[in-house]
Amino acid sequence: MRLFLALLLVAAFSLLGQPQAKQPPQNRVEITELSSNRSQGKINVDGRVKNTGLRPLAKLVIQVDLLDTDRKIISTRHGPVEEEMLQPDQECEFHFYVPDQPRAALVRLGAESAKYDYVELVKRGPYPIE
Repeated sequence: MRLFLALLLVAAFSLLGQPQAKQPPQNRVEITELSSNRSQGKINVDGRVKNTGLRPLAKLVIQVDLLDTDRKIISTRHGPVEEEMLQPDQECEFHFYVPDQPRAALVRLGAESAKYDYVELVKRGPYPIE
C-alpha cells in the first residue's frame, strides 16, 4: 500500500513539471511580400499579408513605422488592407504612401484589427527603403 501511494505521489509530481502544450495564436498575420521605395516626395510601401491565425480578422489595419539608421522611429502611419474581412489562410494586398522623411532608412510594420486590439505580425521587419 505504501509503495502504491509513493508511486502515485511521484507520478503526480512528474506531471506538474511537464510543459503545457502551446496554443496556436488566434490572431496572427504574416507579411509575404514587401517593397518600399522613394518616389516624387513620398515613400511607397506595397506588400501582401496572409492571415495565418485561426480567426477571421475584420478591418485589419497595418501600421507603418519609418526608422532612421539607428532604428529610432521618425514617423508612423496607419492604413487598412484592401479586404474588409480576412479569413484564415487568405492573402490580400496593401498599398501605402508616407511623406518622405530625409532620414528614413528602414520600414517596420505592425498590425491590429477592429475586433482584436493585438494581432501578432510575423516578418514585421525592419526592411530597407530602396
